Amino acid sequence: MADVNPNYISENVQRVLTVQKLLAGNELMGITPGEIAKAGNISPSNVTRCLHNLKHHGIAEEHPMVNGRWRLSPSYLTSTAMNLSRELDRSQSMAFDMKRYEKQR
Repeated sequence: MADVNPNYISENVQRVLTVQKLLAGNELMGITPGEIAKAGNISPSNVTRCLHNLKHHGIAEEHPMVNGRWRLSPSYLTSTAMNLSRELDRSQSMAFDMKRYEKQR
């Protein structure tokens, strides 16, 4: 992990981020809160709290077709993918401009 000042690390935020990471890759069938609790070594009540905070922010959702399971929301994944695609396009354009500039020198 990167060097960070421990004064800026919040246990609550770390739990939410752990839950978000555990949701990733389980979009098709979702994952149960119990599975998240076990994999993340987080109490079930804290997992529930984290999931509802992620849901409130539009990052996670209860799986619409598989009862009792959660996943990252399609709207969050789509937004993230679109932002990444735009950033990759920008970096590719910048690399092209740099190569063109080098050739002109």
